[in-house]
Amino acid sequence: MYSVEGLSISRKGRPIFRDTSCTVRPGEVLGLVAPNGMGKTTLLRFLAGAWALGSASTVTLGEDRVKDPKSLGRHVFYVSGDRSPLYPGLSPRQHLQIVGRIWGAPVDVGGWIERCGMGGYADVPVRRLSRGMAQQALLAVAFAAGPRYLLFDEPFNGLDPSAVRRNEEIVRELVERGAGALVSSHLLPQLGRLADRLAYIDEGTIRIDGRVETPAGAEELYRRVYGEVRTG
Repeated sequence: MYSVEGLSISRKGRPIFRDTSCTVRPGEVLGLVAPNGMGKTTLLRFLAGAWALGSASTVTLGEDRVKDPKSLGRHVFYVSGDRSPLYPGLSPRQHLQIVGRIWGAPVDVGGWIERCGMGGYADVPVRRLSRGMAQQALLAVAFAAGPRYLLFDEPFNGLDPSAVRRNEEIVRELVERGAGALVSSHLLPQLGRLADRLAYIDEGTIRIDGRVETPAGAEELYRRVYGEVRTG
């Protein structure tokens, strides 16, 4: 279990989170629902190790208390909604090869290229890829790294419906093997399909809504808490 207690973050003197908590459980997808500007990305970046953004009384990973954000590196993987974490001059294949060396685990490069549908552009530099292709490459890197916890920030940006479904299946497989995932997405129908439980942000507090009963659950929660669905 990856848990943060007593989390407080402010931006330009305005509190975003006030002494709240967030827990990502192994074997579960926690979906995060909130409009823009409420701190979703800030939360994910903090959980990924950007502790300079705020403070927390306690951060634990499994049974161990985490005192240095650098120690999260081999256990937590942050997937942003753009290509910024990728090297523009390297191809998806080269990124996957690097993952194996950095994370110290064997990576079936060809297998991930095929599974993620990247055969047509596996050797094309990232700077020449479309938005959806680059996003798929980033997702493939995250999957191949095999972290204990995956933090997804708008992970399906630019992907067509078939690619969204394919990546949902991979996330579910990883979770069923024991990984934990936190997913923030404006694609509420997809989030409703993927998440086991839902959370939302309310006046600086992260609140758990409960288990997802139907794929419409994420949109229903959004409407109940925030009113009309407004993603921009």
